Amino acid sequence: MAARRRQIGTRRRLTCSRQALTTLAHLRCGHTFAELAARFRVGLPQPYRRAKSKTKLRRNV
Repeated sequence: MAARRRQIGTRRRLTCSRQALTTLAHLRCGHTFAELAARFRVGLPQPYRRAKSKTKLRRNV
């Protein structure tokens, strides 16, 4: 996937560690998705998707 991103000239906005950080900030501090999007300089859907997928994984453990 990284090679494909280089080929078409795009890159990931959030690295794995920053994805985890958005989830932690949402769950522990109660930041809204709009606040997270502004702080991490990403679109609004990005933190929502990350938090939703991570909490789904957390429920399965």
